[in-house]
Amino acid sequence: MGLSKLVNQYKADLFTEIPKIKSLMFDSLSIFNEGDDAVFEDAPGQAAIDSLELIRTLFRDLDKSLRVEILDKLDILVTGLKSKYSVFRYSSAKCFATVASIVPTVGFQTLVKQILPMLGNALELKERQGAIECIYHLCNVMGADILPYVVFLIVPVLGRMSDSNNDVRVLSTTTFAQIIKETSFNK
Repeated sequence: MGLSKLVNQYKADLFTEIPKIKSLMFDSLSIFNEGDDAVFEDAPGQAAIDSLELIRTLFRDLDKSLRVEILDKLDILVTGLKSKYSVFRYSSAKCFATVASIVPTVGFQTLVKQILPMLGNALELKERQGAIECIYHLCNVMGADILPYVVFLIVPVLGRMSDSNNDVRVLSTTTFAQIIKETSFNK
C-alpha cells in the first residue's frame, strides 16, 4: 500500500495508528540542532534528508490537524537552510517551498521573519545560499501563485544579484527573472 493511501485511509489518526511514520518524519531532524561544528556519519545525514523528502511528499495529503505538527517545526527547516552542508540546505529549501506553497499564510510569515534576513547577512555565505535557494524553489513550486507575495521578494533578491559569491549571484538572477516572468505573464 502506498504512503498516500495510508495518509488518506487514516486521516487525522495517522500518527497514532502508525507512529513509525511520525518517527520517520521527525526524529532524524534533530541532526540540525547539533550545531555547525558537528561532523555527521552518512546514515544519520541520509535519514534527515529522507525525513525532509517524506514531509515534502506527504504534506499535501496530510490531514490539517497533522499539518500543524509540521508547521510547528518550520524553525528546524530554517536551521537546515543555514547548514554548512549543501545537501541539507537543498533538501530543507525544497521541503520549506512545498510546505509554504500549501500553507502560505504560515510559510510566508516564516520567510519574511527568518529567511529574508538571512539573505541580507553579508557575513554568512551559507545563510545567503540557503535563503536564495529556498526562495528559488518557492518560486518554482508556486508559479503564478507567488504573485501576491512578490512584494516581499523583489528587493531582497535584486540585492543579492550583486553578491560576492557567484552561486548566490546566479541563483538570485535566475530567481529574479522567474519572478519578473510570472508578473509579466499574469497581468
